[in-house]
Amino acid sequence: MIPQSVSLVPLAVIVILAVGALAYAAFKAGSGAARSEPGSRARLVGFSIAGVALVIALGGIAMLVNIMLGHEATYDAVVWSSLSEHYGIVPAGEAYVFTPGAPFEAVLDGENATCTVLPPDSVHCDGEAVLPLTSTAGR
Repeated sequence: MIPQSVSLVPLAVIVILAVGALAYAAFKAGSGAARSEPGSRARLVGFSIAGVALVIALGGIAMLVNIMLGHEATYDAVVWSSLSEHYGIVPAGEAYVFTPGAPFEAVLDGENATCTVLPPDSVHCDGEAVLPLTSTAGR
């Protein structure tokens, strides 16, 4: 079975809301600390909380950027691994960026073929449906 791509929108919304809440907490802690007496414990605690909240917010943004930049490459690797393991199909030459429904050159049973894949389970090479490899008794 070929996995379908997962939308990053729900994850992005959750991370953006969390980062917004942390930034707001940093702002409120910093503005409260700024109003307190210089050198007091309240000022130190307020600015410490503001700094920690800001660092966590920046970490959340960095995490989201990392996920968004690596998502396509990770999905491609999973699709090619699944095609190789379950159907015996490997890309001919360099690994292509996988696009559902777009034809690509591949090697199937040692021969070159033009294949099209529509997740989750439609695999066609040279106009014929390719069935999944049968599992062995030891698996």
